[in-house]
Amino acid sequence: MRSREEIERFKSTGWQSILENSRQSYTLTDKETFNEAMDKLDEAAEAISQGLIYDSETMHDLISEIALNIDIDLSMQSEAVSDFSAQLLIYIYEINNTVDREEKIKKALELAKYIEHEVIHGHDLDVNDKQTELAVLLTNFALLATKLSADETLPLIEKTRELGSYKRIGLDNMRALSRTVITGTIDVSAAESVMPHSLQLKLEANGLDPNVVPPLCKDVYENLRLTTNEIEILKQNEKMARLDVRNLITKTKAEIVQMIETNYNQAMNLAFKVADEKLLKSPEDVKQFLGEIATIMGNGIVDGDWKRTHDSEKFKVYTRVKDLESQLTDFSRQFFTKIQDVKRIKDPVKREKAAIELAAWCEYRVNLTDHFLADGCGKTSALMANFVFMAANIPPKSMPVMDRRNYFNFDVVPTTNIVINKKEHSTLEFKELTTRKNKEWERWLRHYKSSFFPQDYREINCDNAWSVPSVTLGQHLETLGTKTKDENKYVIPEDANFTNLHHCLRGGYEVAELASALGAPDVQKLITYPLTRLNLFHTIVYAETELKTDTDEDIVEKVHDIYRTLKNSTVYGVKFNKWLNEKQEEFTHESRVLAESASRGSGQYREQYAEVLGTIKQRYKSGEYILGNHARYITKKIPESELGDDLVTRYGEENLIPNAKNPQEIILRDPERAMEEIAKRIISDRAYQEMCSEFFEQEVEPLISDAVDECDFERLDIPDPEERVTFMMAGAPACGKGSAVATVATMAEEHLEIEWDNTVKVNTDTHRLMISHQHITGERSEFSGTLNNHEAGLLTDLAYSRLQKKVDKGVGPHILIDGVNMSKERMELGVANSGKLLLTVVTVPPEISVERAFSRGQGDGRFVPTSYNLSKHRQVSKNFFKDLQEAMGKKAEIILFDTNVPRGVTPKRIMTADLGARSITIYDKKLFSEFLGKANLDVTATCSKDLYMLPQDKVDESYHEKLEEMGFLKIQYEEDKPSIKKGTQFTIFQDSGKQKDKHPGHHLEDNEEHRRRPKGGHK
Repeated sequence: MRSREEIERFKSTGWQSILENSRQSYTLTDKETFNEAMDKLDEAAEAISQGLIYDSETMHDLISEIALNIDIDLSMQSEAVSDFSAQLLIYIYEINNTVDREEKIKKALELAKYIEHEVIHGHDLDVNDKQTELAVLLTNFALLATKLSADETLPLIEKTRELGSYKRIGLDNMRALSRTVITGTIDVSAAESVMPHSLQLKLEANGLDPNVVPPLCKDVYENLRLTTNEIEILKQNEKMARLDVRNLITKTKAEIVQMIETNYNQAMNLAFKVADEKLLKSPEDVKQFLGEIATIMGNGIVDGDWKRTHDSEKFKVYTRVKDLESQLTDFSRQFFTKIQDVKRIKDPVKREKAAIELAAWCEYRVNLTDHFLADGCGKTSALMANFVFMAANIPPKSMPVMDRRNYFNFDVVPTTNIVINKKEHSTLEFKELTTRKNKEWERWLRHYKSSFFPQDYREINCDNAWSVPSVTLGQHLETLGTKTKDENKYVIPEDANFTNLHHCLRGGYEVAELASALGAPDVQKLITYPLTRLNLFHTIVYAETELKTDTDEDIVEKVHDIYRTLKNSTVYGVKFNKWLNEKQEEFTHESRVLAESASRGSGQYREQYAEVLGTIKQRYKSGEYILGNHARYITKKIPESELGDDLVTRYGEENLIPNAKNPQEIILRDPERAMEEIAKRIISDRAYQEMCSEFFEQEVEPLISDAVDECDFERLDIPDPEERVTFMMAGAPACGKGSAVATVATMAEEHLEIEWDNTVKVNTDTHRLMISHQHITGERSEFSGTLNNHEAGLLTDLAYSRLQKKVDKGVGPHILIDGVNMSKERMELGVANSGKLLLTVVTVPPEISVERAFSRGQGDGRFVPTSYNLSKHRQVSKNFFKDLQEAMGKKAEIILFDTNVPRGVTPKRIMTADLGARSITIYDKKLFSEFLGKANLDVTATCSKDLYMLPQDKVDESYHEKLEEMGFLKIQYEEDKPSIKKGTQFTIFQDSGKQKDKHPGHHLEDNEEHRRRPKGGHK
């Protein structure tokens, strides 16, 4: 008979284990209920040790009773529970009949692992806290039933929970990475399409592409009814040669996912055992360990040995099969040495950094370069990376969190073979390939390290142009309230916030919960604003698309006057803002009613509700969504009207738990109810947004128009559609677009007689001035561009949407588009309805742009994250020809300028093109090839010398062939003349007949901004 003190220790340890290791941030039972269950289990454990419970049926009933007592539905088939119960008894009796003490403890640990695996990860159960709690209870129960003391068994509980945590982290990584787990199919798209004609006919008859091998799963192949001969021909494909095709085409998507996750759990059990017992004694042990892991991971998927036996025609970067064995030996030798070095580091911070680097190396070798396995390299490499942290004794709670969404960034995937044979290359080629190989690894390592968060903003010293920080809204939301967050670290400064979260009707924690539930990549679509905030947005957009404005200061001042006029006005005898607040309450109530109706299967949102709820449940079941991870299980404020029976009727009394932190809120106990509540909130927000959109278009915009008239501001003169001109600026940050605007403004006024104040100017940077304040974005200005970017971009999108409607109606104004990319949508806006597009692209070497941006940020606070700046240089050059193709044959012209010139010197024309006439003139071949070469930029570079792998990457001289392929009829090369007059730069200016040569040419300067003063007042 155990002492009461020992029983209490088991209780305390078990409850603490739930609090620390449960997947969610809440618990489904309270401590009192847990302790009551433990008392019952203690009695049962004592009965087992005395031989009073000896059959699986009694054990089965006991487990079911305990599960029901703590409100847990085991979700297992009766037969499965019986098997589990019988195995549990066998384990306990084996332990009690074992004489050797160390052997007893070893078997007890295996028992704890068995329970962890079966309850949490077995039988296709949802991975949630129901299983976590039940696993804790049953582990305690089983160990109580043994005759081992608390001192001997309680450490086993902690070790088992640690394994569970490692598994959970690894499983999250695998789910984010593995296309197989995401889709439920084995993707063979990389295979050569060697298919028998009979199969092609079957594919066509089933609405599938007859030229592509479809992904392997029963859902696809059941209707195809493959013959043995067809399977054999498919097996001739490189990607499919080693797959167990016969088995896979009999498995449903759900069964394939379950098979992979079962394999993963077994592989993790082995990995934990190897790490915990320090079983890697030599490089040969490493090779054997990798083989065992690969074999387990490929069970039911790979046909035969785990090693790759075919060279990839599509991915030539993979090590050739003839070199694979020597590379495997090299990997094993290096891994063994590296893991020993990591384990010897005493400083935990330094050891963590070393572990991250080794994990990056594992994934680079196993997946991206050597690609050792016949299948499953991505999943296995992620598991090996996880193993590094286990072997380095970095506990799960201390493991850095990786943002796997950014893992497959194809800008950092290597292209150079890791094995370079000297005999196959000249000395120069060998040297260049070796340099490229090393630099590709360095690039991958920088990218891999940057994927870990949360970063601590206090450790970021923005003391040079190459260290301006970048943080995404998604990363910030993921750290809000999550249990994995280190409370001493912050993604953004403590005194700062994203402007959209600051103004959102829902708090940041709740937005984080909704975004996580839906897996929303565009969080901005989940933001609901008060009507007063939306009024500011619509006032800004109306003013900049309807009024004559000259400068940034001019538009800001006019928006301020209109907004103030509106605020002081009355609507139906009610002050304007009060009227907005009343409407907001009305819309909020109506949207909730609509969402409630949708949840009952009626109303206009019923289909959307069903789709949203289905998505949430699927993400919850797969483990991608952790319910309550941000908003402590979804909370709901209790209105006075619902304090009585209404609340109980809606949710059921058993589902209502008081929130200890805020008595005015409830917590829903039942996950099903909570997920339904989340779905209703998402639908309610959608309904609210649609109501607001219609309300502002129909009711508020006329009032804004009246306010404009009251302010006596002059409206734009609308040209005939065929006379409408869109001036578009493109180029990476700090490339001189502001200077280009000044030049284009002068050219437009002198040669087209377009007054610049009669041109709509949509500029995201101007929007930042009107919606961002330091009390929101904080004192550290280097973060502000990131924090206000979503709202500034939203205003830009609203403005272009409004302009598109005006252009479609034939009342479009002249427009200045000042942006970074030559986007298809913006270019189409320019040429729509007979309009003309004049596109100016500016470029400078990226290192010049980075330094300029930093210098500007020090002056006006407009810092640009370094990685963003470099990515835009790469993007503009990489997409240049594709973007031009979109406007080919239309009334569009383009000039490419190099603005890397001394102050006061006219920028160099690199290229001009008349896309309508399909003619192009290149003035500087070298600068043009350097501009195109920026497509090879390393966006992870932290200094100028890392921008390119090799010197030749800086240029791309293959453009002539590309231009011919695009359909240019006339390609000519001329030397740019320094005395060239600005009026001859665009054909439209040449043909205008309005050139005024008496005016001196306007110079673009690298620090010049377009700031022309208003011509007397607002009119």
